[in-house]
Amino acid sequence: MKSIVDYLLNQDKNTIWRFPAEELMVSSQELKFQALRYARNLKAMGIQPGDRIGFILENSYDYVCLLYACWIINSVAVPLRSRSGRYHSYQSYIDKCESVCQFCAVVCEDESLFHELKNQPKFDKNITTLDRLRKDSYTAERSGNQALSITTTSITEDDIAIIQFSSGSTGDPKGVVVTHGMMMSQLQNIQDNHQRSRGEKVASSASWLPINHDMGLFIGVLSPIFSACDNLLAPPSHYMKNPPAWFALLAQYRVDFSFTTNSVLASTLGMLKRLRRQAQNDLSVLHIYIAAEKVSPTIVRKTFDTLKEFNLSEEQLHIGYGMAENALGATYTTGGPIKTGWFILGTSNGQINKVMLSHKDHPHAFELVSIGVPNDHHRITLRDKNDQILPELVLGEISIESPCVSPAYFNNPLLTEAKLGGHRLRTGDLGFKYKGEFYFYSRKDDLIITGGRNIVPDDVEAIAEELSFVRPGSTALLAYENSERGLMELHLLVEGDARLSADKVKERCAEIRQHILDNNDLLIKSISLCEKGTIEKTSSGKKRRKVILQRLQNQQLLFLPIGNTHEYPKSAIAS
Repeated sequence: MKSIVDYLLNQDKNTIWRFPAEELMVSSQELKFQALRYARNLKAMGIQPGDRIGFILENSYDYVCLLYACWIINSVAVPLRSRSGRYHSYQSYIDKCESVCQFCAVVCEDESLFHELKNQPKFDKNITTLDRLRKDSYTAERSGNQALSITTTSITEDDIAIIQFSSGSTGDPKGVVVTHGMMMSQLQNIQDNHQRSRGEKVASSASWLPINHDMGLFIGVLSPIFSACDNLLAPPSHYMKNPPAWFALLAQYRVDFSFTTNSVLASTLGMLKRLRRQAQNDLSVLHIYIAAEKVSPTIVRKTFDTLKEFNLSEEQLHIGYGMAENALGATYTTGGPIKTGWFILGTSNGQINKVMLSHKDHPHAFELVSIGVPNDHHRITLRDKNDQILPELVLGEISIESPCVSPAYFNNPLLTEAKLGGHRLRTGDLGFKYKGEFYFYSRKDDLIITGGRNIVPDDVEAIAEELSFVRPGSTALLAYENSERGLMELHLLVEGDARLSADKVKERCAEIRQHILDNNDLLIKSISLCEKGTIEKTSSGKKRRKVILQRLQNQQLLFLPIGNTHEYPKSAIAS
C-alpha cells in the first residue's frame, strides 16, 4: 500500500501552502523537510511505532508538520480539542482521552496547560509545548541532507494512523480507530468525487475547520498532499473573525475545493454581504461541500442567493454525509442543483416510519435536502429495529459497509461490537431513500415522539431561529417526562440578551411560541431565555442536547432576566 507518507516524501509537484493567520507561505518541499526534522525529534524523545501522541493545538503550519512527523515514524496521532465553552470540564475531557489512549507524549499550545498537565501524576510522560519543540527543531542543522538522514518506518494498511475522538453529544469521548488503509481509501473517494463534480482534479483547497475534527483533518491536512494541490489553512477563529476576508482569499487563490457546516453558514452568511462585488472576488471555480451536521434547505438556498453574485452556480454546492467511524464521508451529491423534497410521516405496523410525499402547506410537512448517493465501494442500507433492510420511503437506521469503516473504538470492545460488529457501522442516524438518493432525517437519540408525532429538534429550532432576535445556533429543544402527568414535555432554551427586562423576556417567549405554532403546528408551553454560552456544541457544530438537558436537570443554567428568581420546570428536575 502507498501510504500518505509516501505521497509526502515522493511528491514531484512543488505546491504552495498558505497560512493566513500566521502570515506564512511555504512550499510542500519546505513542509516535508520540517516534518522530517520533527520526526527526528520525536524519535529522540523515545517515541516508537504505535505509540500515541496527543496534540492540543490550533490549526497551524507546525501542527501539519507534526502530524506528518508522527506518521513518518509510524506512531499514532491523536488530535484533541482545545479549551472552549463555558461549561466544558476540559480536565475531565483530557483525563478521559488519556484513560483511553495512554499517551506516550503530549504536545500542547501554551505554557499554562503544559504546567497543568506536568503537575499531574498520571501525565508522567513526555509533555512539551509547541514553542519548545519548534526551538529544538531549529537548533538542528537545517540542510536537506541532514533532515533526510532519518530512517522512515514502513507502514501497512492495518497500522493505526489516527485515534479520532468523535465529537459526540454526550460528553463521553470515544476514540475511533482510523487505519492507514481507511485513510487512503477515503482520500481516493474525496478526489474522485470532486473530479466527477468539477471535471478536473483538485487544484487548490482551503479549510478553517479544526484539525481535531475528521473533516478538518482530511480536508485541511491530508487531501492537499494526496492530491498534490495548493492549500489554504487557518484556525476557525481566523474565519469567524472576518468571513468576507476568507471568501476573498478563496477567490484570490482560485480555490476550487472547500468544506463548511450548516451552523457556520447560518451564523455568517449575513456578514458575506460585505464581500465586495468586484471582478477579483470571483468564485466561479469554487465547489463547497456542506457537511458534519443536518443541512437545512433554507441555508442551502440562502448560501446560493448570497454567493451567486460572485459567479457561484447551484451546481457548485454539494452535501456530504459521514462520520469519524467511516473516516469522514459516506455520501455526496453529484452534479446539478441539490435535490429537496417535502414529506410527511405516516404509521406502518404500529410505527411512525412510512414516508409520503407532500407539499409545504401540509401542517406536518417537513422539507429535507438529499445527502446524495454512496461513495465508491460503499453499501448503505436502511434497517428497522430488527436489523431488516427496508425499501424506499421507509424511515430506518442508516448502516454503512465500506473499506473506510473503522475496525474498532480504541480500548472499547463492548461499544465496538454494538456499533461496528461485522464490519458494519450502525450510525444511530435515521433516514430514508427516495429515487436512488438518501435523505437524513434525525439522530435516533435526538428524536422526540409525542402526541403521535415525530418531533425533530433541528427542525423546530430552525423555525425559532427565523425570528430576527434569535441568533442562528442559539436554541435547543429538550424533552423530559413529567412524572405527575406521565407525558413527554418539551422545553425550548433560547440564548438571549442579558440586558432584557422581565417584560421583554416574556414578550419574546410568547412570540417564539406563536411562530413555532404557526409554522410547525406544535405548541411549546415551556420556553426560557438563557445566557449566552448555554447552548453547548461539539467541534462540528452539533448541539449537545443531552449535556444541556443534564445541566437543566441539575439546575446549573442561568435564565434571563439575570438577577430575578426563575423557577425551574419541576418535571425537568432530576429526582
